[in-house]
Amino acid sequence: MSISSEIDEYRVLLSQVVDQLDSIIYEIEDYTLNPRSRLKEYHDLKFDAIPILRKLKDARKYAKHSYDHYESH
Repeated sequence: MSISSEIDEYRVLLSQVVDQLDSIIYEIEDYTLNPRSRLKEYHDLKFDAIPILRKLKDARKYAKHSYDHYESH
């Protein structure tokens, strides 16, 4: 396997990771920011989700940065 094809496979993997993170971020935001018929005690779920979303968005940013880095190779 050549270096070029390994980099291409890695970029495919990074692209899939970014897509999956986008999906997870969307699901958490949708669940926590859009009110549903929940018990009153669970209306503050969005505050619990903030640190989780922050880390997921950081992970997405780093994966995207790595993907872009290998674009020129």
